[in-house]
Amino acid sequence: MALPKIETPTYELTLPSQDIQVKYRPFLVKEEKILLMAVETGGQKELVQAITDIVRACTFNKIEARKLPIFDLEYLFLQIRARSVGEIATLKILCPDDNQTYADTVIDLSKVEVQVDDKHTNKIIVDEQKNLVLYLHILLLIAFL
Repeated sequence: MALPKIETPTYELTLPSQDIQVKYRPFLVKEEKILLMAVETGGQKELVQAITDIVRACTFNKIEARKLPIFDLEYLFLQIRARSVGEIATLKILCPDDNQTYADTVIDLSKVEVQVDDKHTNKIIVDEQKNLVLYLHILLLIAFL
C-alpha cells in the first residue's frame, strides 16, 4: 500500500517581465532548511543557488529559475516566501540621517510589485559616437546567477 500524498495549497501569479501565469506552492520545511543553511554560510553564491532551487521546486519544476530575469526570480521568491512563512516581514532599516540608528519597518510582502518604467528598454548605449549599442536579453542574465 502506497503512502498517502500530502497536498499543499497552490497559488498563481503573473511574472512581470513576460506575462506568464505561474502556479506555485509554499516551500516546505526541507526547503526552508536549505535556505537557512545558505544564509548561515554567508556566501552570495550559495544563497542564490538555494533560492533558485527553491523556486524551481515550488513551481513544480515548470520554471527554470536560472533562466528568469533577476527581478522575476526575486518577485517569485517573495511571493513563495509570503505564502510559506507569512505575508508580513519586519526589517531593520538603517536611518540615512546618521547612518547608525536602525528602525523597524513592517512590510506586507503580498503587496510588493515590480515597477517597470514606460521608458524601460533592454538597449544600453555604450558609445553614442561610434553607435555602439548592447542589447540585454534574458539569456545574458543567466551568467550573473
